[in-house]
Amino acid sequence: MFIIMAACALFFVGLILLYFSRLYHSRDSVNQIPSKSVYVPLEENDLPNDVLKYIDDQLKKCLGDIKVRAGPLHSKALCFNYAGMSPPDYIQEHNVRMGYADQGTLFPPNCSYEDVIDSLALRQRFDGALLTNYSVPPSFTFREFMIYMYHRMGELLQQRQEMALVVRKTIELYEKFRFGPDLICEHDLVVF
Repeated sequence: MFIIMAACALFFVGLILLYFSRLYHSRDSVNQIPSKSVYVPLEENDLPNDVLKYIDDQLKKCLGDIKVRAGPLHSKALCFNYAGMSPPDYIQEHNVRMGYADQGTLFPPNCSYEDVIDSLALRQRFDGALLTNYSVPPSFTFREFMIYMYHRMGELLQQRQEMALVVRKTIELYEKFRFGPDLICEHDLVVF
């Protein structure tokens, strides 16, 4: 029994020695790695002069020639106004600087046009009203809502023909936005 206990104790002492030796070697290996893993030459004579000149020339080329060719923001002929979403803030500022203040700047930056249409449809569906004091049943679709509003407003207005064209155009645009395959353009959303 004593021999078995001594063998177990010797085994555990060996395991502890092995564990601490591995721990020591791994810490020693980690300490050999410099704090900055990438060597950055900071001294005056770290790099030869021709290498320093090459690096300097490449940086000047990147900041000068490539920067102009890589980005279209330098062009005065371009207006950035893509379908589906209003441009980010810096593009809107670019459009204003280049004289296109009425294109791509009518909505807040990064505003999804589809979200605008969805929120209008949800407002009409759940509130039963949309920019009006009239309440309609929530089961009405947008088309039914617009026709209902046309009849209600038509009783009050004498320009029924003009109002019918506006309602028809609004319904066409809404159905194009909701069910069409194309992205929504800013101009169409403003007309809507």
